[in-house]
Amino acid sequence: MIRLTFNYFLNKNLHLNNINSVNNYKLYKIINKNCYIFNLIYIIICLYKLYKIFYTLSRRKVNITFINILKFINTSFIKYLLLFSRNNYFSGSWIKGFLTNNNILKSIFIYCLWSEKIKKFVVNYIDNKLYKYIYRVYKKFKYISKNLKYLGFSKFIFFFNLNNNKEAVKECIIKNKFIAGLCNLNYYNNLIDFYMYYNCMNEVSINTVIEFIIISIINSNK
Repeated sequence: MIRLTFNYFLNKNLHLNNINSVNNYKLYKIINKNCYIFNLIYIIICLYKLYKIFYTLSRRKVNITFINILKFINTSFIKYLLLFSRNNYFSGSWIKGFLTNNNILKSIFIYCLWSEKIKKFVVNYIDNKLYKYIYRVYKKFKYISKNLKYLGFSKFIFFFNLNNNKEAVKECIIKNKFIAGLCNLNYYNNLIDFYMYYNCMNEVSINTVIEFIIISIINSNK
């Protein structure tokens, strides 16, 4: 169980941000021109709302797709996040049309399934250069398909960094997805359903949010 103490928040660096902003002065204090500190009360309230959202969705058996383009050193939190539910995960370079063109994702899934079935045949009978090319594409697509669990993108999308996923966010808006996520102080959030100003460039801080989500999912199944 997570104990929400002052020292806990300080150690996780949830409150730090280094992006200049001219808005939301009530949310932070300026330490110097390169560093801002968020109001911890604001973060606690947002974490509580986040917990309630995921608790409710999980209780109703609704899966969520998590999108992230940052490369995590420690992926154990992501693995646990996917283990306890039907939630899925996308990580890597966004391919334009992933959401707006259904054929792209279907083609990736079909390619992976096809490659797995003919893998032995390819090794024994196809030119080595061609095999390497097929395997390289398969490896990339397999990573996408495995994390998405061959389910595609959910109606509910959560971004670990809204600022760095502009193309994906744009397609989510076009497809009328429920969009939630973390962002810095400069992010234009009028079209986002739920957002939280946060230190979304720090892996430890992001993993703390994932912990909250995992706990909410586990508690919803009790």
